[in-house]
Amino acid sequence: MQTRMHELLKAALADNFTRAAAQADFARAFHLVGQSPQAADDLAVHIFASLDTGQSEASIYTMLASQRIGATPLLHAIDAQLYDRANTIFRQVHPHFQCVRGPVLDFGAGDGQVTQRLADAGHDITGLDVRAYRRPDINVRIEIYDGHNIRFGNKRFNAALATNVLHHAADNETCIAELSRVVRDRLVIIETVPVGTTPDAIEKDRLRTFMNDYFYNRLLHDPKFDVPVPGTYETPQGWIDRFARYGWRNTVSQNLGVDIPVIQDTHHLLVFERCRSAP
Repeated sequence: MQTRMHELLKAALADNFTRAAAQADFARAFHLVGQSPQAADDLAVHIFASLDTGQSEASIYTMLASQRIGATPLLHAIDAQLYDRANTIFRQVHPHFQCVRGPVLDFGAGDGQVTQRLADAGHDITGLDVRAYRRPDINVRIEIYDGHNIRFGNKRFNAALATNVLHHAADNETCIAELSRVVRDRLVIIETVPVGTTPDAIEKDRLRTFMNDYFYNRLLHDPKFDVPVPGTYETPQGWIDRFARYGWRNTVSQNLGVDIPVIQDTHHLLVFERCRSAP
């Protein structure tokens, strides 16, 4: 997986379109949290120069951690912008769980904030992730997943949630197959998607999307979390087609846009129901 990520990073740095677009996205993030336009541009240029010379993610993270906006550390300012992210996701997905009765799986629960909010709303929910990202204030059940086999039995859950997790799995076909095995009725998915008005434009946007994903997960966070970024993105229609092969019918397809402005990723909400003829 790391090899794939490094290959994508190398390709992104070598592509002038991607480089310019991603550098502008990084600068926009720094400007949104209070840096002057010139300082934001300079810092974005510095990050790319550091990547060009092969500096480690840890050293870039340390450099970013040393930056300040007035008296506020830059990374704290970015965290403040992201503070309401869990509430945003909860508001987006909760309407699609209000009619669900019975156990729910949060596949890729991360730090558990969305899982906790769904539990607090009355859902019998279990979180699952490949690493222990749980925040100290989260008390909902979150189990560790080996990345291949969900240890629960067939149709154990009435519904499942997967928010911005499938593109973090190099083999997300296995994720789709396992979700289809353990979930009976409904899937609610939010995914980061490349965008464009033509197929060629969408393909060009994949590397820019990867760079924003890499920026958020590998440079703005402590390297000890080691979040995988293999760049396995799909278009909304691509996800719909792939889930259909496992007996799922798409009932909601909603473009959420850039709903977390500090990170210039486009998100898309998909809801799937089990086809009546599916086992």
